[in-house]
Amino acid sequence: MKTEDFLKVVKETIDMCISTLIGKDKEYARNDDKFHNFKRGVSLEAKTPEKVLRGMMTKHVISIYDYIDDLENGIDHSLKEWDEKLKDNINYLLILRGLLIERYTDKGRVSDA
Repeated sequence: MKTEDFLKVVKETIDMCISTLIGKDKEYARNDDKFHNFKRGVSLEAKTPEKVLRGMMTKHVISIYDYIDDLENGIDHSLKEWDEKLKDNINYLLILRGLLIERYTDKGRVSDA
């Protein structure tokens, strides 16, 4: 794939991720806190928000591994199905970055964020 084509794919993917992240606010954000579910999970699981995210993300990572295994076994998934899996994983990584920035900022380590 040429660089120009790849950059187009990257832009389309990021746009798709942003759309999902904004759309999911209605379902998951509370009190204007994007990370509500991860913080709420702390009280349920006695973990950090980052570990709660890791637990939620695990099923999405496994799903991608399964899809990759499926390729070797001659099972094809549609690009739309792949996009859903990839987008979810990218979004979890973006949310993790936000959680880390919030953590480092709260600890006065803004220069690390």
